[in-house]
Amino acid sequence: MFRQSVYPPAVLLKLLGCIAICATASSCPPLTARAPPTDILDLRPVDVRFMGSMGDSFTAGFGLSGYPFESRDQVYSTGTDTGAISVANFLSASQSNSTIIVQNVAVSGDVVQGQMKQAERLIKAIKNSKQIDIEQDWKLVTILIGGNNQRTACPATTRNMPDTYYKELTAVLELLESSLPRTFVSLLTMTNMTAMASASGVDQHCKVEHLITRKEVPCAFGSEAEGIAMDTIIQEDNAQLYTLQDMYRAKGLKDFAVVVQPFFQDFLIPDWTYLSRVDCFHPSRKAHQNVARALWQNLFEPVGKKTTDPSVPTLMFCPSDTDTFQS
Repeated sequence: MFRQSVYPPAVLLKLLGCIAICATASSCPPLTARAPPTDILDLRPVDVRFMGSMGDSFTAGFGLSGYPFESRDQVYSTGTDTGAISVANFLSASQSNSTIIVQNVAVSGDVVQGQMKQAERLIKAIKNSKQIDIEQDWKLVTILIGGNNQRTACPATTRNMPDTYYKELTAVLELLESSLPRTFVSLLTMTNMTAMASASGVDQHCKVEHLITRKEVPCAFGSEAEGIAMDTIIQEDNAQLYTLQDMYRAKGLKDFAVVVQPFFQDFLIPDWTYLSRVDCFHPSRKAHQNVARALWQNLFEPVGKKTTDPSVPTLMFCPSDTDTFQS
């Protein structure tokens, strides 16, 4: 069963007020423009000029449309198509007179060991952009990675052990910190992948697709022990993200933050419609849209009190002029 979320009272009141009018980003009123802050603790949606994404096929939008290709303009993070439900479009809707610059460097099939190259490409794109002031403009970056390491982690090898995961991401964050001032980095947790094989309707609608997926994600379709081994690695990797968050919070930096957005942590796939018709493994457009709203909600929730099991569908949160990204 998919669990209902428990919202902080202030957030709950705003969400309830949005049931009828906040289905899309454009439903939220634009925020008041202002001079950008100097302290990341005061960072608001209206202040962000650039959004970047790193990751694998999920963030590249593979299978999102129901066909075997990428749909980057529709992904949960940096999708910019008109009408796309994405964090980038939520940011744009909050800024009546600005354009959000986006860069999605995710690589389908990539692993955590490939994130350094992605970070280098992201940094290069920002430095080469004439639309971004790397020193003065605030930047939002999301990282969702690990699935391609974790899906075969039964048993785990050095390549997909949590220690390796931590080491690789530590190096990536050090590079981003030294290269990108005024940057808020969101580390997204992974969900347990065994739910992909047991979600409602999968047996009826995914029989053919899962003939291939069984080979791609053997741990999810293997024995109970293999499924547990994979999901254990996923939770241990998630724990490494919190360690990285705590390390950066202890630094107390004014212009760089690393925050775990845990909406996936206790997530259970509700039913087969949240899976792509290509392989019943990658997320569908419906899933991307829900992920976008859940991530957006997480950004405004206090560290330590963020939703880890959002309701489905997740309601659209409309921030006010006083709401900040919590770090």
